[in-house]
Amino acid sequence: MITALTLVTLALLDAAFAGFRDAAGRNPLLHKTHYYMLAMLKGALVGSLAVALIAATVGLGLWLTDDLDALWIDYLAAGRRMIAVYGAYGTIAILALFVYAIPRPEISSLVTVLILGPFTLLRPLVILAGALWAAMAAPRAEIILFATAAAVLMGALEPALARLRTSPRDLDDQIHLR
Repeated sequence: MITALTLVTLALLDAAFAGFRDAAGRNPLLHKTHYYMLAMLKGALVGSLAVALIAATVGLGLWLTDDLDALWIDYLAAGRRMIAVYGAYGTIAILALFVYAIPRPEISSLVTVLILGPFTLLRPLVILAGALWAAMAAPRAEIILFATAAAVLMGALEPALARLRTSPRDLDDQIHLR
């Protein structure tokens, strides 16, 4: 159960940060704490949907299997491998955020350029690496489906948030503002 909770926590943190990234640079207000908190909440809510769909693939696999214990052990092995990849990535990102919080512009700029920016670019590769590493733990259909669903759904978070941000009503508002 710890493995599942750790993966859910990592996924929801990633989703919240995706919400932050989606909102960054889109608001002219000087004090944006509330704005960013709402964006992170939106990201976490969209991430919750992704987590629920990933959990559904696990539940389906467990429901359809003839050997529940063996499949559960394989899911745990795959999950531990995901934690190894995603946990290392997340730990470095969180540590960078602590340094970013130091109230000196030159330090926060350096952290953004050296760590946070490149990590955002590497995110799709890290998602893929974690899914492949997990699938290799027990290469059976259920594990491959779980790893694939996790990679596709978590990889789709940022495009989904962008799509939610640019709803047809928003586009109408932008046209009328011109």
